[in-house]
Amino acid sequence: MALEYIAAYFSYLDYLAELSDAECGRLFKACLVYGKTGATPELRGNERYVWPGIKSQIDRDAEKYKRRCEKNSKNINIRWNTNEYERIPIDTKDTKAKEKAKEKEKAKEKDIQNIPPKSPQGETKPEDALAERKIPEPIKAELCKWFQYKKERREIYKPTGLLSFLSTVEKKCVMYGEEDIINLIEESMSNGWRGIIWERLSGKEKPAEKPIELPPDLIEAKKQHEEAMERFRAGEANWEDLIP
Repeated sequence: MALEYIAAYFSYLDYLAELSDAECGRLFKACLVYGKTGATPELRGNERYVWPGIKSQIDRDAEKYKRRCEKNSKNINIRWNTNEYERIPIDTKDTKAKEKAKEKEKAKEKDIQNIPPKSPQGETKPEDALAERKIPEPIKAELCKWFQYKKERREIYKPTGLLSFLSTVEKKCVMYGEEDIINLIEESMSNGWRGIIWERLSGKEKPAEKPIELPPDLIEAKKQHEEAMERFRAGEANWEDLIP
């Protein structure tokens, strides 16, 4: 591929809205590496769901760049004889029109081939996709309000963005309490924010669960079993001795 640069489109902001800074960084690096070398990167986070759409756009831009270079080279060869530096006749308008029409047809076919496949979510509504997720019911109810809020702002989630958003919510449900998450979603809507700023939950993580303590009699039985196993391994006891 070996491009000198890749184009960044404002529409990418829709893809990046629900990604963390680290995921955005890995995605940006992947775009640069792919544009320069053509090597497909190995992604491990939510950015892997966004990558196919951006990759298709890079491929389309690369193809357009290639066609433009070929066209410029052809025009130079038409106008100049590179061996004798003499002017040669230019193609007629009719020939140029035919060539231009063929190029448009090829470009159209290429664009059709580069259309990414539909997301597994297809045309599923956000509420339907939410029902399949392991998210507490109170938070699901609040997310339904959030989807309506986004719809009113004309910022409807695209399939890939929806998958990434719901995955993020599932992770946050493990880390933070229901009440804190619900309050943050309500705060986001009341302030007119475009997205949910999860960093505002920092410091509100759930306390770590205390390990279950065994009763004293079980602790003593475990100790005796371990001592019997040590004697058995050392050849000081038979397996019958291990039975209490």
